[in-house]
Amino acid sequence: MTGESYRSTTTSSDSLNSELDKFLSGKYKEAVNTNTTLRNIKSSKMNSSGQSITRASNRAPAHMIRSGNTTRYPGPGMGGITGAMPATTGTTTTGAPTTNTTKTSLTNTSKGTDSGINNKTKILESPTDVLVKKETTGFTSSKAIVVLVGLYVLVMVGYLLSSSYRVGTAFNELSKYKDYLIIDNSYLKKREIQEKKLRDFYIATSFRPYLAINQLLDYTSDRLLQKTLMSGARCIYVDVFNSTLGTNSYPVVSSGFEKGNWRLTLNKMSFDKLCQIVSKTVFSSGYVNNYDAPFILMLNLKTSRNYVCLNRIQKVIYKYFKNRLLQSKYSYQKADMGNVKIKELMGKIIIMTSGGYENSSLEELINFSWDGDNLTKISFTSLETETSARKAIKLNIDDVRNYNKSAMTLVVPSETAFFTSNYNPDNFFVSGCQFIAMNYQKVDSNINKYITKFRSSSFVAKPSNLISLE
Repeated sequence: MTGESYRSTTTSSDSLNSELDKFLSGKYKEAVNTNTTLRNIKSSKMNSSGQSITRASNRAPAHMIRSGNTTRYPGPGMGGITGAMPATTGTTTTGAPTTNTTKTSLTNTSKGTDSGINNKTKILESPTDVLVKKETTGFTSSKAIVVLVGLYVLVMVGYLLSSSYRVGTAFNELSKYKDYLIIDNSYLKKREIQEKKLRDFYIATSFRPYLAINQLLDYTSDRLLQKTLMSGARCIYVDVFNSTLGTNSYPVVSSGFEKGNWRLTLNKMSFDKLCQIVSKTVFSSGYVNNYDAPFILMLNLKTSRNYVCLNRIQKVIYKYFKNRLLQSKYSYQKADMGNVKIKELMGKIIIMTSGGYENSSLEELINFSWDGDNLTKISFTSLETETSARKAIKLNIDDVRNYNKSAMTLVVPSETAFFTSNYNPDNFFVSGCQFIAMNYQKVDSNINKYITKFRSSSFVAKPSNLISLE
């Protein structure tokens, strides 16, 4: 071959290599740009969902292998073609792959790169997953709020039903009397008053003074009992039950029904405790101003004639009031207590009861009973105008007035009501009823009228037109 032919051939070969280099370089840049664009798209999508993505490094794609200053494509066994492209240093490549093969390699390279990006993005969370996670987190927070609210409601209900709250509420109501009452101990010591008989007085009477807010399903409390006694009550009406239905029962104070011994309070107070509080309070100048005044203990016996229990009542009374009991001439109901002058009762305790004491040792200590003569127990509905005749036994107010001139009447609120309420005492004052039992722990307009009557004395002499002049 001549030198000219050789130069022509070399020039053609150099020209071909130069064109191939340009082709491969353009395709490489296109592939790199394609991969960069795909990564940017993925990155943009993930960033819009609030996720943090680390940018891919600028190293060569995974399908290229760098050897020295030359970057080689994997061979056929590696899924590519043999050959090389110029390195960044400008070193000459070896080999001359065909154009069709180069296109196939670039196609495979593009697919492989896209597949690699897809594999990487699977590790990251999609925007849908993030939204689901947020919704799940929000739902959990809502449930937590509901649970907390539920717990708060349960705690509040528990507190409202607790002894501390209910007894405390009733105690606060009773505390309202303190600044209003001005009990004068000298009232009953006046000569003209001392000559009056027991039936000639209105006596401040408290109905179940040991109960808290409600009459049923509520708590008994010695604090409430003592606070009521310190609020001027000199007569208390008490329900006494058996502690059990057995032969070893002892007396307890509660509310409920005698049949079946249903005590419907949330706790119980022993009769012993009640008498201890009464003896410590009502005859002590440290607790009340009128400690010399008579005190009347009314026992509504719901013991079903349990003699063991009745005999224990007698022992408890004797234990705490031995020196305060009336003389023997007043035991066994020998005297009409309404006809006894107040001067003979000063500093003494008077025991009045319902029936059910007969043939027990308690009978000896009983001074009077509304199961006998000259003391009648009536419901407040008897003279109340708001209650119809179909729902209650109505009494004529004039008949009641005439009766109370020579005898005595005990008026009580509803004994079976769940809630505590007071009635208007006006008709009973007008008719001369001596024992008008009220719920001291329920402060309302009716108790205001009542307390006003007994503001300066727990014993108030009735008007002359309501007493017998004999």
